[in-house]
Amino acid sequence: GLGMPQWSVKDLTSAGYDYDEILERYYPNTRLSKASSVDGFRGDLRVGITRNSRPEHQNITISSCGKIKLKSGWGSTSVSKNTKILFEICNGEVIAKANGKVLMKSKEKIEVTSSEMVSVNSIVRALKTRIPSYRGKFEVTPYGKTSLLLINVIDLEEYLLQVVGSEMPLSFGLEALKVQAVAARTYAVNGVLEKKYKKYNFDLVDTVASQVYNNLDESEVVN
Repeated sequence: GLGMPQWSVKDLTSAGYDYDEILERYYPNTRLSKASSVDGFRGDLRVGITRNSRPEHQNITISSCGKIKLKSGWGSTSVSKNTKILFEICNGEVIAKANGKVLMKSKEKIEVTSSEMVSVNSIVRALKTRIPSYRGKFEVTPYGKTSLLLINVIDLEEYLLQVVGSEMPLSFGLEALKVQAVAARTYAVNGVLEKKYKKYNFDLVDTVASQVYNNLDESEVVN
């Protein structure tokens, strides 16, 4: 139930306050510690990628500048770079296709990995003008008989690269971004412990229901 107004953070850092002083102001009686010291936190996150603010997808299309590897109980296969892969669901089974050819089927999940970032071509972000790309790996899983879930499994620090810039403009300055980064880590770890999205088998969503993830203009990406 606590919040931190980003514009106030900008004003305070402009007035000379350090990031830890600002955190103490908004989160009194707390202390700074490492995320790795929190019991029950494993180090990575499972983020549900939404479409129109919903985690359920009717279909999913992905691509990458690198070779994509698909893996499931059915086996594994590789797809050449810049090839679009379509995931559909039929009677609770995930079907992966490319160029009209079925690559793989699974009644559980299909894992997606690549040497480069993976773009999700079936959704758009930043005022519906940008196809988002993601670090980490993906799981495409069935949800019931007619829906798919797209889960981004990603290291906490890599997750922050596309949260901090989504929540706060780079123009606010380094000290303000440090405040946002610490707060964002805290919200993410709390999401893991809270288990709010347990029924979906992920920890967080990519909207303000958790915190905004990879929903930013390219000019604001934090590399």
